[in-house]
Amino acid sequence: MQNNTNATGYQRAFVLLSAVCPNLKVGDEVTLSLKTTSSLSSNIYLRDTAITWRNNTSKIITQEMLDSELVLYGGYNETAVISKFMISKEGGDYVPYGCIGIKRQNKNLHSGLRLGYYKQADGTYNTSSQYVCSINPIYVCNAESFIYSIDNEVCNGYAYEYDINGNYLGRKIIPATGVYTPTSGTAYFNYGFKDTYITTVPLDSKAQIEEGNTRSSYVAHAEKTYNFPLSEGQKLMQDGKIEDKVVNPRKQVVFDGSEDENWIWGGQEHGGTYLINILVNDIKAPASDGNVVDIICSHFKKTSSSDIYNSSSYGIALNTNKYLRIRTNQSSVENFRTWLSSNPITVEYPLAIPDETAFTPDQQAVIDEIINDGTYKEVTHYTAEASINPDMEIGYYKDLEIWVNNLLNN
Repeated sequence: MQNNTNATGYQRAFVLLSAVCPNLKVGDEVTLSLKTTSSLSSNIYLRDTAITWRNNTSKIITQEMLDSELVLYGGYNETAVISKFMISKEGGDYVPYGCIGIKRQNKNLHSGLRLGYYKQADGTYNTSSQYVCSINPIYVCNAESFIYSIDNEVCNGYAYEYDINGNYLGRKIIPATGVYTPTSGTAYFNYGFKDTYITTVPLDSKAQIEEGNTRSSYVAHAEKTYNFPLSEGQKLMQDGKIEDKVVNPRKQVVFDGSEDENWIWGGQEHGGTYLINILVNDIKAPASDGNVVDIICSHFKKTSSSDIYNSSSYGIALNTNKYLRIRTNQSSVENFRTWLSSNPITVEYPLAIPDETAFTPDQQAVIDEIINDGTYKEVTHYTAEASINPDMEIGYYKDLEIWVNNLLNN
C-alpha cells in the first residue's frame, strides 16, 4: 500500500476484514498479530467503525468490524508493506484457522499484464507516468534464473525484488538477453518492461516468464488454486505436515490460572524472583537439564533448567522430568494464578509423540482433487500461498512419451 499525501495520512487496503479472514464469526474473541514497514504505526484501523486495533491485543468480533475496510497509517510518500497479518483465537505468532492455498501453474509463470507505476530506488512510486508490468508476483523458490519473452522474442526489463517478509530489496535491470538472475535473499519479484516496451506493449501481448535461461515456445499461462481448509481452531504448527493426515510435532497451550492447572511451588528465591512449576505429560523432555528446549512463550524468554534454577532473571525452562519451570516475581502459587488470570500466557512446545489428526471430508476432497487433476504438459509448478513458507514434496507419474523422447535425444 502507498500513501502519497502531503502530510501524514492513512493507506487503505480496499479490502474488508471478512474477506481477509473468511472464517471469522460474530462473537469470536481473537488476537491480532501484525508486522509492517510503516514508520508510524503497527496497528490496524477499521475505517467504517472508527476502531483502532492494536497489535497483540484481543477483540470480540462484531458484524460492523467484519464489514469494515482495513486501514494502515503511514508517513509522507511512504510505501508500507504488511509482511504478516494473522488473527488467531489463542493469539501469538502462529498460523490462524482459515485455509492453506496450494497453487498449480504451468511453465509460463506470467499471469498477465497491467498498467503500473515506476518504483524508484527508495521504494516509493513515481505516479507521473504509467508503464506495463506483471499482475502478480513470481516466487523464486529454488530457481537460479528466469527468462522473459514477448511474442516469442526475448526482451529486457526490470525485476522489482522483495524478501520473504515483503520488504522491498530494489530494482534489477534485465538485459536484452531476457535472462534474470535473482539477487540473493529474493523471495519473489514483479516484472516491468523498459525502453520501447513501456509504451508499446499491449496488455494482451503473449508475455512469458519461465525458469532457466533458454526461451521456449509461448504457451498461455494456466493455473489452479486448491484451498486446503483448516478446521476452526486447527493449526499447522512449525514442522507440521499434511500427508495422509495432519501431523503436528508441536502443541500450543494457554495457561490462564484456572483450577485445572496444577501449578507447584518451586521456591528458590533469587533477587525477589521465584520458581513455579507445572508437569506437562505430553512434552518432549530434554536429554539433560543443561539443554535449552525449543519453547515459544508469549511472556517469558526460554532458557535451560539448570540456568533458571540459580538465576534471578524472568524465564521459562523445561527439565528432564517434564516440568515447565517459570521464574516470576509472584511470591506464591495463588498470586501467580491471579496474575495469570489477567495475563494468560501462550506456550508452544515439542511433543513426545506427534499429534495426528485424520482429514475431515472437506480436507480429503481437496487432496483427492489435487491428485486427480494431474500435472501440466512439460512443466508444473506448485507453490503454497500461506505465511508458513513450507517445504513441499510432490509425487507424480511420468509422461512416458516425453520421458522416452528425452532419453533418445540426450
